[in-house]
Amino acid sequence: MTSAPLFDPQDTARLISTFRDALGLYKKYLERYPAEGFGQKSTLPEWTNAHVIAHVDGFSRGVLNQLDAIANHEFRDFYEGGQDERNRRIELGALMQPEALRERALESLNGVAAQLSDADDALLNTPTRFQGSVRRIMLACIREYAVHSIDLTKGAQPIDWTQDMVRHFFDFAQARVPEALKLNLQPVGGQAHTIGTGARTIVVQGMDFDIAAWLTGRQPSGQVRATAAADGVTLPELLPWPKPVLLTPDEERALAAN
Repeated sequence: MTSAPLFDPQDTARLISTFRDALGLYKKYLERYPAEGFGQKSTLPEWTNAHVIAHVDGFSRGVLNQLDAIANHEFRDFYEGGQDERNRRIELGALMQPEALRERALESLNGVAAQLSDADDALLNTPTRFQGSVRRIMLACIREYAVHSIDLTKGAQPIDWTQDMVRHFFDFAQARVPEALKLNLQPVGGQAHTIGTGARTIVVQGMDFDIAAWLTGRQPSGQVRATAAADGVTLPELLPWPKPVLLTPDEERALAAN
C-alpha cells in the first residue's frame, strides 16, 4: 500500500504524454459527435451536450489567454470578464448551431494542442495567475479534457482513461476527502493506495478507472463498493472539487520585479 503521489507532475515527458492522451480522447469524440446529440441531455445535471462542449471551449480559450499573457509579460484572469461572463458564454455557446459550435471548439482545442504538446520546462515552469504555473495548467487540462469526455452522452467511458489519467485523479482526490476519513483505495488487480488522513478508514474497491470516476464525481461504469471494519457501508460523500490556485497580488508583484 502507498500514500505517496502516484503521478509526478515534475516528470515532464510523462506530463506531456498524459496531456496529449486526454486532449486526444476529448477531441476524438468532439470531432465525430452527432449534430443531433448536441441538444440532448448530457450526464451533468441541467446541461446539454452543447453546454459541455461550450464549457470546454471556454476552458481552452482560458488556457490560451494565460499563454498570451505570458507572451506579453502580464498576469490575467483565466476567464476574461470573470465567472459571470464565463457562464454567459456557455449559455450562448449552447445556443449555437452544432457545426458552428464544433468548429469553434476544435479551433481552441487545436490552439492549446499546438502550444502545449511540445512544451519545455522553461514554459511549464512559467508563473501564471491561474493555477500558479503552466505546469499546473497542464494538470488542469488533463482533468478537464478527460473528465468532460465522459460527460457527453454516448461519449467516452472511464475505461478509456489511461493509467496515468487514473493515477492523477487518485492524487487530485486527496483534496476531496473529508477531514475525518481515510480512504483505502483497492483497485482490482492493482496496488492499494491511501488518500486522506482521518481516523476512520473506509475501503473502496472496484476497477481503477471506476474508482477514479467516483472520485471525480462521475458515474462508474461498473461496481464500486465500500466497506468499513469489514462491513459494507455506503460510499462516503466527498468534498467539492478544490478551487483553482491563484497567485496573490503580492506574489505577482514579486515575480514581476525579478
